[in-house]
Amino acid sequence: MRYINLILIFSAFFIGCSKDSNQIQNQNENTNAIEYFPNTVGDYWKYKYVDSLNNTSSYVDVNIVDNKILPNGQTAKIWLFAFPDHIDTNYVYQISDTVRFLNVYFDIINTYVIPLIKNNKWKNSFLFDSIEVTDQQTFILNKKNFDSSFLLNEHGYSFNYWIIRTEWFYPNVGMLTKNRKEYNLGWVDDSFWELVEYKLK
Repeated sequence: MRYINLILIFSAFFIGCSKDSNQIQNQNENTNAIEYFPNTVGDYWKYKYVDSLNNTSSYVDVNIVDNKILPNGQTAKIWLFAFPDHIDTNYVYQISDTVRFLNVYFDIINTYVIPLIKNNKWKNSFLFDSIEVTDQQTFILNKKNFDSSFLLNEHGYSFNYWIIRTEWFYPNVGMLTKNRKEYNLGWVDDSFWELVEYKLK
């Protein structure tokens, strides 16, 4: 009888461990957002980040952490980009069909017009800076298919300055990959971003 009790105790223990492991695995699964363009406190992305200027590779954690009232009275979400050596802050808000990213000086640095439609084009952060949706197709990343993803191409230029960016975007998830090159009297940025994991509201 004592041996039967021991067997039952160990069986319950292993079942409990298995249940805990499954719960942890489920908690770590990628979850899509309800919003077409995710912008909710608690949203999280992790990207592999390759800096070709410094010949380094690392990871960047992106978290939406709080709300902020901007000088114009608009309520924006606070996005934190945690690099290994520093943290960048963006303020993000949506008015009608337009999503805007602002830096800490409240300058517009990126814009999306949603829903994305192939061949749509809009002005970005300055006069000679525009973004165009040039393709829509299934994008495969880390063996996962993201159906109906959109390719965005940015081209901007002014005196002794230019910027080129290509980005794959998937609705309800966000940016999948990004190539960005920026020149301002010398190289400013030459980087590649690739989505590793995400957990969205």
